[in-house]
Amino acid sequence: MVMTRRDTVVLGHPIPGDTQVFLNLTGPSLNMPSVDIDERDRSETARLHKPLRQNWDGQDPDSFDTGRWLTADKNGRLVFNSSSGPTLAFSAGNRGCWGKRLGYLELRMILSLLIWSFEFDLPEEFVSWDTYDSLVTAPKQCLVRVTESD
Repeated sequence: MVMTRRDTVVLGHPIPGDTQVFLNLTGPSLNMPSVDIDERDRSETARLHKPLRQNWDGQDPDSFDTGRWLTADKNGRLVFNSSSGPTLAFSAGNRGCWGKRLGYLELRMILSLLIWSFEFDLPEEFVSWDTYDSLVTAPKQCLVRVTESD
């Protein structure tokens, strides 16, 4: 949540100064854009620099499909495009997260310790993808059964 410092216009909507603004970007962004925005509402600069992303509507987000990140280059060859998906976890460009490398290193260490210490099993029945919002977005129910390794 942020507070506007002055009167402004966001996506064609006037927002007065000293207004709290919250945009939930954790919506259905696994297989579709998290916020549907009409291109006519974007500024000229935003339209000019819009990344070429695919719309993943109707695709199975649980399947391992590397083709989602393949796009045709100007010669028609399929090449890897890291920005072809609807989400960028650490953002990108000059304003991207400066802690990205540290975050990846910590994730590798934690994942290694978890794999060495625990066994992971699927629950007997699928629970849900329901989440709740607080300081972060968290699952309402756990989807993995964890037991200590011998």
